[in-house]
Amino acid sequence: MKKMIVVLFTLYLIIATKPLSAQDEASMKAWMTNMTPGDVHKMLAESDGEWNEDMTMWMAPGAPPTKSNATAVNKMIMGGRYQQSMHTGSFNGMSF
Repeated sequence: MKKMIVVLFTLYLIIATKPLSAQDEASMKAWMTNMTPGDVHKMLAESDGEWNEDMTMWMAPGAPPTKSNATAVNKMIMGGRYQQSMHTGSFNGMSF
């Protein structure tokens, strides 16, 4: 009985995974086209580099502003698909 269950399970796995490995060439080409970075990614890449930030915040309406400075470093990652932005600075004497 156990041997029959193992054989049936193995047969089921072979049949169930067959459609996954049978992708046609057109669908693979469509996936590759959709994964390729496009014009929007090029637009994001234009802001790559190091940027100085001047921040002004008001803690309450009518209160005087609190000013601080920071630095941002932008770079495209993962084959130009995403942009990473790392910000460093201090606010109220605490670094971030």
